[in-house]
Amino acid sequence: MAHRTHRSPVLIRTAALVMALGLGLLPRAFAADRAAAPFDLAIDTHRVLFAVASESALDDGRVAMDPARGAYAVRVEVHALDPAAPWKLYLRADAPTFRSEGFGKPCHDLRWKLDHEGAGAYRPVEDQDTIVLERPGGGAAEVVIDLRVDLDWSTPPGIYGLGLIFSLVPE
Repeated sequence: MAHRTHRSPVLIRTAALVMALGLGLLPRAFAADRAAAPFDLAIDTHRVLFAVASESALDDGRVAMDPARGAYAVRVEVHALDPAAPWKLYLRADAPTFRSEGFGKPCHDLRWKLDHEGAGAYRPVEDQDTIVLERPGGGAAEVVIDLRVDLDWSTPPGIYGLGLIFSLVPE
């Protein structure tokens, strides 16, 4: 499914996050006209800053947990003006590779899963829309998405940035 952010502001609610890995998210948001939209999309986490990778994280091949705060997560809230209107929530990277000092690291090295899913459920972030959740019966939802970044000893040190774009599409 092609990303349709600019085609119909009435049908699509989009918010973007920029992920900088310090391996962080710098705030950047845009959305369609709220008055005309049948849904409201709110993201309460506009910045995710992964810790500097430790030796054990490099040995494990990923950074997934903050020692003080737990899992790196983004909370997305969908509010439906028509509780029976079906919808789908999509996620994609805003570029095929991390930017800044990203050294060509592919976006799919950033992984996501729904918070309630097990540790083996992480899937790659792609630069094409990927369905996160669908509600054929409509209604509101709070979605918590856990993030991790895959890396190893061959990953060059640096600051890695990647935007995440969430799109809410009525069916």
